[in-house]
Amino acid sequence: MREKILFIYYFIISHYILISFTQQIPFVSNSNYYQRQGILDFSPPPSTQCQHTQTNTKVFKLKHILHHGTTPSNRHLFRQLNINDIEKDPLHPTAINFNEHVINSINVDGSEGTGEMNVKNLQVKEVPNAKDKTTVLSMAKMSYDAYIELEPLKDHWIDLEDWDTIPFGWEKDGVRGYVFSDSENKTIIVAIKGTSLSYLPYGGGPISKNDKFNDNLMFSCCCAKIDITWKGVCGCYKSGWNCDNTCLHKESNVEGSYFISAKIIYEKVKKDFPDSDIWLTGHSLGGSLASLLALNNSLPAFTYQTPGELLYAKRLGLITHDSHKLPIYHFGHTADPIFMGVCNGRSSICYHWGFAMETKCHTGLSCVYNTKSKLGWKSDIRSHGIVPFIEVIDNWNDITNGKDDVASCINEENCKDCQHWNFV
Repeated sequence: MREKILFIYYFIISHYILISFTQQIPFVSNSNYYQRQGILDFSPPPSTQCQHTQTNTKVFKLKHILHHGTTPSNRHLFRQLNINDIEKDPLHPTAINFNEHVINSINVDGSEGTGEMNVKNLQVKEVPNAKDKTTVLSMAKMSYDAYIELEPLKDHWIDLEDWDTIPFGWEKDGVRGYVFSDSENKTIIVAIKGTSLSYLPYGGGPISKNDKFNDNLMFSCCCAKIDITWKGVCGCYKSGWNCDNTCLHKESNVEGSYFISAKIIYEKVKKDFPDSDIWLTGHSLGGSLASLLALNNSLPAFTYQTPGELLYAKRLGLITHDSHKLPIYHFGHTADPIFMGVCNGRSSICYHWGFAMETKCHTGLSCVYNTKSKLGWKSDIRSHGIVPFIEVIDNWNDITNGKDDVASCINEENCKDCQHWNFV
């Protein structure tokens, strides 16, 4: 009875909070609005829009999509959707309708732009330019592509060899990697799908239980054991503010975790394109997975509005003394409570929706757009959607009165997570 009363209370409070926020983000919740304004126009921009002289300019198109299962019922599922085998359907003019993305890159041979980057162990010849607006915007739009549902194309999926064939329509659970390539397959970009949250304006969809499980495993201090009302997602909690550190390291690499599935997707891409540079991108949870893969394989990554993934990377054993020099860039803004690590506590919407988003520290460099001071935004869970952020990136030069094309990227020095916990 007590749990039922708590549930009703949380539902009413969270519903009230969401309604009270409706006037705080100055965006129209209509995809047609964004398309009319050209925000989601994925056609290549004119070359005059590139604000910096670049070594290389590449045009990318979606090549295929990989989907790896993670639940006990579909853990052995691994399927591929080849875009070239599908006829364009005018009835579904979505972002998956084979749009092109322009990326400007720089060489990693010590040329200008690499800065303090660790190029010795980097497994690519070029990296995307984090100082170029066109590049930052295109990678964000690729991350947006990874949310497009593919139910209309369910009959086109093929089972990959050496994996069990499991009949299914459109599986929402699991990790999806959207594979983009340039015209010569010299560079491959993998965009990883993020968390499905139905209350976000864009970058959402029906909430996946497995998304929530992995969010709580990756971004909580101790198995999402926030207080006595939370059951937790693993058994590492001891008592008080004490947590079993050895247990956390083990549970972080458990079979069926999104990181394991993301590694399998990466290994498939590497096998298909052994001589290609591979870059990674993603939004929210997908961005965190992209960052972890970049750490694991010494690759570049552009992520968008990711929760703090540094603590989870440490638990996976991915942090070395040179990790901070890898070209991993986290783009976000100050009104996004998840990116800023403030969507926690009993009064937060994350708490009431069952998400233990307790971490705030990121690996690599953080590129923060100050939407609070420049646009007057308030911290709001709905601003975690990627489309509002895409508009911010696209208009940042105007917002800053011509001062900046993109946000500056810096190390999060002295950032610490979960300081009130004892990891024993």
